[in-house]
Amino acid sequence: MNFESIQKVIAEKILQLTTSNEILYTTNLDKHALWNVYLSSFPEGTNPMFRERTEHDCQCCKNFIRDIGHVVAINDDLKLESVWDVENVNGYNEMDNGYKVVCKALSEYVKKHSINSIFKYEQNIVGKETTYINNETWHHFYGNIDEKHVSKNTDMFSSGQLLTDHGVMIRGFNEISFHAIEIAIELLEQISIPRGEEFKKSVINYYNFRKDSIDIPISDVNHYIWKNITNKLLLIKNTVIGTLLCDITDGINLEVAVDKFGQKMDGYKRPTSLVTGKMIDNAKKTIEEIGRTESLERRHASIEDITINNVLFADRSAQKEMDAFDQLKSKIPSKKSVKNFDKVEEVHIEKFISDILPTVEEIELFVNNDLSNNFMTLTAPVNTNAPLLMKWNNNFAWDYINNRADSSMKDLVKKHGGNINGDHRFSIRWNENNDSRDDLDAHCVEPNGFRIFYENAKKLHPSSGRLDVDIIDPGNEPAVENIVYADKRKMPIGDYKFSVLNYHRKGGVGGFSAEIEFNGKIYEYEYPKSLMDKERIHIATTTWDGKKFSIKHHLKPISEKSETIWNIDTNNFHKVRVVMYSPNYWDTNEVGNKHYFFILDDCKNPDKVRGFYNEFLMDELTPHRKVFEILGNSMAIEYSDEQLSGIGISSTKKQTIVCRIKGATQRILKINF
Repeated sequence: MNFESIQKVIAEKILQLTTSNEILYTTNLDKHALWNVYLSSFPEGTNPMFRERTEHDCQCCKNFIRDIGHVVAINDDLKLESVWDVENVNGYNEMDNGYKVVCKALSEYVKKHSINSIFKYEQNIVGKETTYINNETWHHFYGNIDEKHVSKNTDMFSSGQLLTDHGVMIRGFNEISFHAIEIAIELLEQISIPRGEEFKKSVINYYNFRKDSIDIPISDVNHYIWKNITNKLLLIKNTVIGTLLCDITDGINLEVAVDKFGQKMDGYKRPTSLVTGKMIDNAKKTIEEIGRTESLERRHASIEDITINNVLFADRSAQKEMDAFDQLKSKIPSKKSVKNFDKVEEVHIEKFISDILPTVEEIELFVNNDLSNNFMTLTAPVNTNAPLLMKWNNNFAWDYINNRADSSMKDLVKKHGGNINGDHRFSIRWNENNDSRDDLDAHCVEPNGFRIFYENAKKLHPSSGRLDVDIIDPGNEPAVENIVYADKRKMPIGDYKFSVLNYHRKGGVGGFSAEIEFNGKIYEYEYPKSLMDKERIHIATTTWDGKKFSIKHHLKPISEKSETIWNIDTNNFHKVRVVMYSPNYWDTNEVGNKHYFFILDDCKNPDKVRGFYNEFLMDELTPHRKVFEILGNSMAIEYSDEQLSGIGISSTKKQTIVCRIKGATQRILKINF
């Protein structure tokens, strides 16, 4: 084989690569392995023994392959091009076929490895064209390197730093959406971002860069980043404005995202709701195209709005107003405080509805403080003939106290994969109103001093205890954490101390709520103030004596407070006007979770009511959820004396209520959900 034929082709290829590319790269292969690929790729009979080694086993060529054999360029199609891709080089056709096989094998081996740095060489010649030994001339691989790839300071580029930069840039592409950049530019143009002028130029430049790359396949993004590795603009992910772009991408409420950014800058707090003009225009266009504009205007529902077909039970006064029954004089039962219902008859809610409710004339619900988060209000469209806005085939909706679409902490725990059916449970909930990004942690110290908390999250302990839900960043949704003991028989006897720690304060004004459950009893707690960084609040200590639990409260539970909520005195019986399913289960509807509503006489919600939630709205409006989230707040319903308010319970919630019913006889029932 004529080595000079491949020698000239490789020399030409090196000159071609180094002159036509501003940046060359090295791959993360093993250079010793690359040399072995070279030797082992020669076809049989083309690399015979010469003295003690095979003919091509040359130390000069070995050094050459180690120095530059792993170098690649990235072409305009974002594909790798190696030193060994010589098909289009002058002289290739004259090469022996054996060398063509070797070049092909080396090229494939090099290009299956990842780029790990920029190539720089200490001189402009690599290898040695010839050597003279014992009056013989030996030919070797060599090449001339263009000056732009030569650096006397070989430490100029740190491979470690380049890999770090590349990782940051890749994460920027993966974690910052192009749509988020567009939104940020609109906010900057509106001067809605504090000190936005400092970042406007870099965001616009990043926008232009990403716009140019929008059609690049995901598989080529890695090479695209390396091709632009020296552009420090692409490190925006690790900047404060990059955090804002990530938050917008993650769907965090714009007000929360911008407030978080402002607090990082100078404690700035944006005073008004935030949404961009383009977002509003797009949402408005959609709502107009589907003809639902007038459906957005909402009000309190009244008894006249609903028919007997919508309800499971109506007392006589409600029957009269619905014009469904003869006018009968109703007798309003008196309120009577009752403390203990341990020995009363129990029944499941569905059996109560099917077997008992049809025979009932009057119902009173005992409203204890455990139901303080279950107060709800029914809403309706201003125009009763407005086109459907909801996922179900009527225009009614509901709002829970504190503007919740659903009120259960246990629902959220279950949603995040937590166990709500253990013998002993401690759950916390925060960021209820998208007002806190703090990293709150649930803690329990067991009798032996062992602590269950974030460092051993998901681990099952000998006591059967486990922190099975651990949320670091709540985003734009209510967050929960959950510690549960699955089997009390495995729990050591002694005290269990429960607390909440603010591991990392990230800004916000909200506090938290907590629940402790055992023996079918739930103790609820509320802490309204935000916690300082590393501040701990002790909730309660429970004691397990091997047979039963007892509790000592450090934070006063809600159930022990005497309250008046929406004109309803707690810990008393109250007259039920109407019992119904939630509107998403009226008629033939079965959309989402079923709720059971007990509309109470004289229950008056004094607060502004949210007329709709994103999860209620028809699917066509989902792309505009940010606008409708804010619109739902801005179009809140004013107080009306004519309203249907009371207690609502989700079918997903394990809860118990007590009712006094009157039919042929009067009795008290404990109804389980």
